[in-house]
Order: sequence, then C-alpha cells, then structure tokens
Amino acid sequence: MEKPPQLEGSGGDEVWLAGAVFLALALRAVFFSALTGYDEFAYSRIAGDIADGTFRFKDVSGYYGFRYLVTFPAALFHKLFGQNPYSAAAWPLLCSLSNTVLAYYLGREIFGRRAGILSAFFQAFLPISVVYGTMLYPDEILVFWTGLSALFFLRGSKMPGRWGGAGLLALSGLFAGLGWHTRLNSAVMLLVYAVWIVRRGPRPAHLALACGFLSALIPDWAAGAALAGDPLFSLRSQLAKLSADPGVYPAGHFVYLRGLLGIDLYGLALFGFYFYFFIAACAVAAFKKELSRLWVPLAWFAVLFAYLEFGPASISPYQPVHKQLRFLSMGFFPLIITTAHFVSGLKRRYLIAAAAFLLLTSAGASWKMSAYRAVEAAPLKSAAGYLTGRSPSAIYADGNWGNSLGYYLREIHKQPYYRGAGAAGGFIKPLDEAASAAALSGACAVTGSSDGNSPWDNSGPSPALLRLGNKPADIFIINPGAKIYCFK
Repeated sequence: MEKPPQLEGSGGDEVWLAGAVFLALALRAVFFSALTGYDEFAYSRIAGDIADGTFRFKDVSGYYGFRYLVTFPAALFHKLFGQNPYSAAAWPLLCSLSNTVLAYYLGREIFGRRAGILSAFFQAFLPISVVYGTMLYPDEILVFWTGLSALFFLRGSKMPGRWGGAGLLALSGLFAGLGWHTRLNSAVMLLVYAVWIVRRGPRPAHLALACGFLSALIPDWAAGAALAGDPLFSLRSQLAKLSADPGVYPAGHFVYLRGLLGIDLYGLALFGFYFYFFIAACAVAAFKKELSRLWVPLAWFAVLFAYLEFGPASISPYQPVHKQLRFLSMGFFPLIITTAHFVSGLKRRYLIAAAAFLLLTSAGASWKMSAYRAVEAAPLKSAAGYLTGRSPSAIYADGNWGNSLGYYLREIHKQPYYRGAGAAGGFIKPLDEAASAAALSGACAVTGSSDGNSPWDNSGPSPALLRLGNKPADIFIINPGAKIYCFK
C-alpha cells in the first residue's frame, strides 16, 4: 500500500508553517478589501475617534462602539500610521495570519502534525478568511480569540488531576471573554466546552474556565457602573440594537446549510468546497466505525451551527440571529481540521489532487469575492473624491453614503461617529433635513438613487428629493445608483 507523503522539509514543520503564513499574506495583499461597506466605515471612524482621544461611553449606542477588541486595537494603528485603508486593515490582517498559525496547532493537537500542516494551508486559502482578513470586521478577530481559547481548552483538559490544567483553562475562558468584546456570540464556545466536560466528566479545574471568562467582562461592568450607572450598560445597548435591527428576522432555517452546500453561490464564494470534504470525512469514519475519532470537531461544529441557525439575537421577543453567512467563520476551524485529517490520510496522488483542488478553488473564490467587494466600494470612493474637490459647507446623506463620507472627509471635518443627544447637527446631516433646510447654498446632497426616487419609499420621491430635484444644482451621477447635488 502506498504511504502518504510525510510533508517534511529540511526545516521541519516550521518551514511548512512559514510557507503557509507567507502565502496567506500574499493572498490577502493581492485580494486587499479594506473599506467597502457601512460596518467597516463605522469601526474605522470610531477607531479614529479613539486615536484622537474621543470615546464617550454614555453616548455609545448599539454594538459598534462596544466591540472594544475591534476598535481599540485598530485605534492604535490609526495612531501610528494615520487614517487610511491600510491602518484599518492592519488589525484584522494580524488576526487572520494568526489564524493560519492556530489552524496548524489545532490540527496537530487533535489529529497530528500532517493534519496540522494541511490545516494551515487550508486556512491560508480559505476565501472568507482571505477576504475578511483585510476588512475591519469582527469575523477574523473573533475567530482568533475563539480559536486561541479552543487550543488552550484542549490542552488544559488533557492534563490529569483534579486541578490539572487549571491555568490553561483560565486562559481559555479569558480568551473567550475577549472574544465577547469582539462580538457577543463568542460565548457560544462555552457550550462547546460544556459538551466536552459532560462527555469526559467535570473536574474542579473546569471552574477556572468560568473565572477566566468572567474576568474579561469585569472591566466593562465596572466602566458601565462608573460612567453610566449601569454595569450592564454595554450589553443592554447591544441587545437593544440587535432586537431592533430590521436585518434580524426569521428568514427560513437552513440558511447556513444552503451556503455551505453552495446552493447559495455567495456562500460557495465564501466557504469553498470544504464542507463536502467534511461530509466525506464523516461518512468514511462512520463506515470504518471510527466516528468517535472525530467527536471533538463534530461537537464543535454542531454546536456552532445549531446556534447560528436557531439561536436568538434577543430572548424577548425571540428573534433568530442575523442571517449573514460570514458568521460561519466561527465554525471553520473544525471543518478545516477534519478535512485536513481526511485528505492527509489519502494516497499520494489523491492527496495532491484533493489539496490542489481545494486550494485552487479557494483562490478562485477569493478572487470572485474580492472583485465583488471592489465593485461595492467604487461608488463610495467616487463620491468622496468628487466632494473632496468641491469642499461643500455641509453634506446631506443617509446610511452607507453618510457613514463612508464621514470617514473619507474626517481629516477635514472632525465629526465623531457618536455625537450624543445634545450635540449639534454636524457637518454630515441626514438626507431628510434637506427638505426643511433654510438654505442649501454651498451644500451638497447624496441620494441613494440616480433616478431621484427614494430607495426606501416605492410610492414616489421623498420631500427632500423633490426639493433637491426642483432647485438648480450641479449634478454628478455615480454609477451604480446615486446622484450628488451641489448647490451654488
């Protein structure tokens, strides 16, 4: 029987791991995404505020400002390198490259060194990791904290004795808690660990896990109590935003399954074909009656998948989580590790073919997603370039337009992302205020539709758009789908 290659180089695993990290960096540089939509501009504006020394705890609403482990590290890079797409991308890029390293250690911890090496390369090429690895989103950052937490939990749980591994378990809880300050659903990792504890039996050392998690939350509780009179101020603010978000709604279950299977082609462009290999690995293991060898990644993925499909964003009223396929980034360590274990056990020619197929299709999917993001970002850059040249006295814009322009024009107009209830209108004003403004001379307005109709009201133009269309102005058309009116 032909043996699979040993994947050994002159420098051992370090050479393979360095090669995986180098390829990960190269892919993220080639498919650089940076700032393309509302969330990235929000986080970047908040990071810029923090870099300038502005963070008004009581004025923060929703979740953007309370995701400290997204904005505060990004603020450091803003402070060091100024406001630009590269400083915005630096922190998620570091986390994404670290995830390639974590994939190696997690694969080796669960299945051995060959699986670890392949896991590193699969993570390096994973489309969702490549694309979001240079976007200031929580996803790659959250994957870093939860992956680090899982690694320390696995190692701590394997140590013998009633209190064996307590220090490692405390660190595991701490890292999961730091993930909480990236996005609240980091806490679902505690359910993953609960499955392990129930299966293997609880020990006093497992109490350290809860202590570590709570220790990460205490500073936020203290800040809430001192600055807002409510230790749970940030949590209540985030849950209120999630429950009121129109994007949180029952959209039919198995949304994520359709994405993983590629029925939703957007999902295929994010995840590639790894889920099919994961299914194959489980099927072969079941046929050989070796499914118990996969129980750790199976439980890890199953708990995350069940939470994402059926878990609520708020308990009262019950509402499912956002149906955004990128949330599945949390579940891709167990998929990749299991796939690597399966592929590494194939004969040489099949191993090479399977690995090449996964890596090449992943690179192609990354290119597709990167091109999609570039198209999405182009109108925002075009609008910012035009308005920078015009130097308007005020800008009327809503949604993504207002937020992106708040970022691009921030060096000229230091308008904090969170202004507070008593703050003045600011330089960038809501579009509907154009209908009642005393004078529009010197101002510009950005509409989200090139034909003059409001995208939020299909019955006809809004009062603001009617007024804009009836006043003489220089008009700049942005393709696709926007108009800029500038008044003399």
